[in-house]
Amino acid sequence: MSAPFTVAPLSIFAQILLTTIVKNNGVIAVTRRANRNAGRFYCCFLILFGVLGKISGVLLAIPNPVGGVTMFLFASVAVSGICVPSYNRFMRCVRFVLAAALSFGIGDLLAPDIFSYLFNGCT
Repeated sequence: MSAPFTVAPLSIFAQILLTTIVKNNGVIAVTRRANRNAGRFYCCFLILFGVLGKISGVLLAIPNPVGGVTMFLFASVAVSGICVPSYNRFMRCVRFVLAAALSFGIGDLLAPDIFSYLFNGCT
């Protein structure tokens, strides 16, 4: 009987927290470095960027090519999620190649016209 009072509000209010935790786990899985001080530093930056709008404007000024690196990060998180339940262990170089291939596929899903400008050159 307590589920409607606990699970429903937590599913509404904790979504941002859960996605942030998933991203942190992906970064730890990719870099193989886990440090509590880095997590605290990251939390302070999130609070600072959320409170002060001018500082978060700096993040909005980041150019679009940096998004390609973010797409590779999301693909490597997906590959790490694939590797966990698999029976055979993937080597690190195989995971890198698989993440690079998935980043093109995921990028095409998110921006379907991404490959239309690939061979046009700089115009």
